[in-house]
Amino acid sequence: MDYDIIIHTPLMWKNKADTIKLMQELGGFELYKYTHTCYKGESPACGRCFACELRLNGFKEAGLKDPLEYKSY
Repeated sequence: MDYDIIIHTPLMWKNKADTIKLMQELGGFELYKYTHTCYKGESPACGRCFACELRLNGFKEAGLKDPLEYKSY
């Protein structure tokens, strides 16, 4: 290549809880209610698939409530 490329990856070494805390520090926490990670693609999210569990555990570890709506069983 004729020039150097710098790729910034600020989340690469952060876990879910760290990413959630960073989003709160940056003032974008409420945007999480518009994100969706459910592998089943359900709305509201299922809360039981691996992606939902990973997300919910990240919020729990961060000590914050996930603003996304989940199905109640």
